[in-house]
This record gives sequence, structure tokens and C-alpha cells, in this order.
Amino acid sequence: RYRNKAIYQFAEIGGRLTAGFYARHSHRVVPCGDCPLHPEAFGKILKKVIYHAEKQNVSAYDEQTGKGVLRRLYLRSTAAGDVMLCVVCSKPTPQVKQLCASMLGFERTVSCYINVCNKPGNAVLSDKMLHIAGVAKLEDVLCGKRFLLSPASFYQVNHDGAELLYSTVRSLAGEAESILDMYCGTGTIGICCASGGTSLTGFDVNADATDDARLNAGANGLDNALFICADAEEFAKKHDTKSAFDVVIMDPPRKGSTPEVVGLACRCAKEKIVYVSCDPATLARDCALFIKLGWRIDRSVPVDMFPRTANIETVVSLVRATPDIRRAF
Repeated sequence: RYRNKAIYQFAEIGGRLTAGFYARHSHRVVPCGDCPLHPEAFGKILKKVIYHAEKQNVSAYDEQTGKGVLRRLYLRSTAAGDVMLCVVCSKPTPQVKQLCASMLGFERTVSCYINVCNKPGNAVLSDKMLHIAGVAKLEDVLCGKRFLLSPASFYQVNHDGAELLYSTVRSLAGEAESILDMYCGTGTIGICCASGGTSLTGFDVNADATDDARLNAGANGLDNALFICADAEEFAKKHDTKSAFDVVIMDPPRKGSTPEVVGLACRCAKEKIVYVSCDPATLARDCALFIKLGWRIDRSVPVDMFPRTANIETVVSLVRATPDIRRAF
């Protein structure tokens, strides 16, 4: 029951609407109601959504023909049990809007959205998000800090694991007067590591996420925080990045970082970089780049964020190498 997010895929099997998850390395939907990794409320919400959809003759989207309406049900919950519901569909029909609105209040659903995704491909959400009912953002508490979350904003799927992960980052980062949070998302890591007097800067390419990050900084009394919607290249062009921050924190997606962003991190950091990774292979690749640029691995700490799976999260702290160590490489 540790996962706070689920993305169910709709399909029609044997003439009936159903939902579940893709079989590995395929788009074949395996029906799933209550999954032991998810809160019990998720299975109940899914069952009711299917019931209302069948009652109103709302069909599942067919990837092969491009026909049908329902694509996915995206659910997110807080540690307190509040739920955000998002119905991903090919078109926002009156039936889908009515279905979505009817879920408000059921199993502590406090926020209802429709996401209109009518293009083929694997993208879970499109940019077209419609707020249907309830509050616009979820509020969660993590490491004693308050966080507001939009549907598309990244948030760790394991709340208690995230507290352990961010505590590890904070421990490796140490006391810092200035922090740069790369791939900052909603600002969770930087805000959890910052104190009232810390100068915190973050950037991310997701505008919804950086909007949330600004709100989150304000909600936690961080007056000296700046969050920018930009990629690394844009950030580098607009800001003086030469040894400007005590600590640089990086939490890239599974594909890892890029040589350009690694180079930017090296230019920005005075003495320490803390890299958070959910893929050991891309972590090893990127650490090799850091070593070539004159840095060395100081500590590496694994965190089991995804129990019952083969995945592992790793936090690595890097420091500037001494001349003797640099010559060795």
C-alpha cells in the first residue's frame, strides 16, 4: 500500500469495459482491480468509474483505430488519504465530464480533472488539463514541509520512502547557504534541504511544476527562493553559473542527465554535488562524466524506494578531486 500514484489503462475485453496495467514490453492490458501496492481506495474508485462509464456507454479508446474515448485513469493520493482523480480521454464529452464530477467526495476524492489526449503515442498526459471539480491542487506534508501538487507535477510515489530519501540528500548536502536544485520539479528536494536563511534556486522545464515550486517555497517561509521554468541551456545563458552555489542537487529522470547538464553542474558547484538516481546504469554513466571533469565520488547511499520491485534509488555525493586523484584519471 505504499504507492501514492496509479495509472490504469482502459480497454474493452470480451465486449466489456475494463482497466488495468500493460503487460511487460507490450500494450496488452492486464485487468487489475485492487493492487496491494496501492491504497485500497484506488481499486474502489476504479470500479465506480467503470460502472458509471458503462452506464453512460462511454467506450475505451482503441490505439489501433483511434476510436473510443477513455484512455487512462490517473490517481494520486496524499499521506492523509486525500485523492486527486484525472480521467485521460480522447475528447471531453458531456458524459465524461459528468462521470468525472460525480466522483467528487467518493473515497475522499477532493480534486477531479480531465486530460484531453487525442494523439497516438506513449505520453501519459497532454498539456490540455481541465479542472472539473474540487480543489485545484493536492496538499501533502513531507519532511515536515507543506507541498501543493498539480496533476502533471512530479512527486515521489512512496511518501515514507521519499522522507528517507530526502533526509539522506540533506545529510550528504550538509549545511549550505546557497543551493541549486536542478530538475527541481515542485521544489521538494531543495525545500526539504533548505532552512529559513538558505538561498535556493531551482529550474525545471515543466511550467506547472515550477509554478507549484514557487507556491511551496512561500508556504514554507522560504523568502530567498527562485524557481525558473527553463532547461539547462536556457538557465546557463541567463545566470552567472561559475562556482555560484555551495551545493548543487540533481534528480534527473530515469534516462539520466546529459553531458551539457553535467558540465553546468560542475561549473555551478563550489565544492559539492548531490546526485539522486533511479537507474544505476545511467548513474554510472554520468558519474564517469563527473570524474573526467575533475570530481570524485565521496559517498553512495542506496534507498529502497520501490519495495517488491527490482528498482533502487541511489544518492551519490561528489566532491572536487585533488590534483593527485585527477592525474589518475
